[in-house]
Amino acid sequence: MGKVSRKRASEILGLSQLTVLRMIQDGRLKAEKNDSGYWEVEESELEQFVESWSSKTEQASLHFEGKQRVVKAVEKKIESQKLRLKALLNNASIALRDNSKHADSQLQEVKEAIQQYEVLKSTIAIIESTELQSDYEVTELVHIEHHTEGDEN
Repeated sequence: MGKVSRKRASEILGLSQLTVLRMIQDGRLKAEKNDSGYWEVEESELEQFVESWSSKTEQASLHFEGKQRVVKAVEKKIESQKLRLKALLNNASIALRDNSKHADSQLQEVKEAIQQYEVLKSTIAIIESTELQSDYEVTELVHIEHHTEGDEN
């Protein structure tokens, strides 16, 4: 395989020549200067770079899909929690109206359900603001997802 100019490398990669130059200068793309002082990149180096780039893009896509799956699972749990809260509030209002001795325990259940709801809402905010950096983080979020789905039973 041969060498290509920085301009040709930028065309192959679909990047500007300046971006390719920065990549060469910071070591992300290996290149050598020719006798005229212009940068040249081995075609094999471009192939390796494209393969690596494709792999990273694919991983980022998988991370995004995993993150979206977890968000949906938590949103589902939030909806379930809303229904539970409505039922608890209804029971508490009946107990209060009837001066039932169970009113205090009913109100305590409502407080706990509200706290769980708030935790779920903050979980969504955290997940949406988090940049997933590794498969481990996706695995951890999926683990959370399975626990939230299992709690519905």
